[in-house]
Amino acid sequence: MNNISKTDYENLLKKVKNIEAENKKLVRQLHSNEKLMDTFRLNLTTRENFYKMIQADKLKQELYINLFLKNCPDIFFLLDSNMKYLLGTHTASRLMNIDNPAILTGREFQSIATRYFPRDLGTVLLTAINEIILSSAPDNLERRNLTSCS
Repeated sequence: MNNISKTDYENLLKKVKNIEAENKKLVRQLHSNEKLMDTFRLNLTTRENFYKMIQADKLKQELYINLFLKNCPDIFFLLDSNMKYLLGTHTASRLMNIDNPAILTGREFQSIATRYFPRDLGTVLLTAINEIILSSAPDNLERRNLTSCS
């Protein structure tokens, strides 16, 4: 067997200890990285679950809105701040003699009132909406003046 000098032995021992220390450091980093990855997976799963909850809530709200619109006996429609049609009840669609109310979405209400409602009713609606806007619109919103059906 080869005899090594005491100095060489001590140098080898130091190298082994350095390797062991480096190994322990790498094991700690590995555990730390695994914890970070678990946290990331948990956060990702939480986000995915939250997104799924939001989607389910949105679908439920759409279902309720559609049930309301389909079953409400009143004439009801919703306009955006630019007086564009967003949605309405089936009663309103029947009054306008429209099978698919989605064709109205995004159109200006004034053009809908003049085209789809009987003339007298369109004029009454536009006048009523104009009065509502002028009387209840906050000062910071643009107030629109709708003209009557002609």
